[in-house]
Amino acid sequence: MKKPLGITELWKDEYPTKFWPLPVKEMYGIGGKTAEKLNRMGIRTIGELARVDINLIVKTFGKGGNEIYLHANGLTIPLSRSHS
Repeated sequence: MKKPLGITELWKDEYPTKFWPLPVKEMYGIGGKTAEKLNRMGIRTIGELARVDINLIVKTFGKGGNEIYLHANGLTIPLSRSHS
């Protein structure tokens, strides 16, 4: 969605209809080589990536696999926390 510098806001309930039908190459964090590898694995859409076993993705892509899996499912890990 609006790669590489754009910002798109999606609500969790919009993922199945607006985000998951898109090709994996449209997702932030997935470049051409990763998209090709996912396609060879039979994963062509973001929704297919979201539903695949996370262990397979991590085994194939290492730590980055965890990140793209979380992104596909609308989950992120905060990079920092403020301490008040």
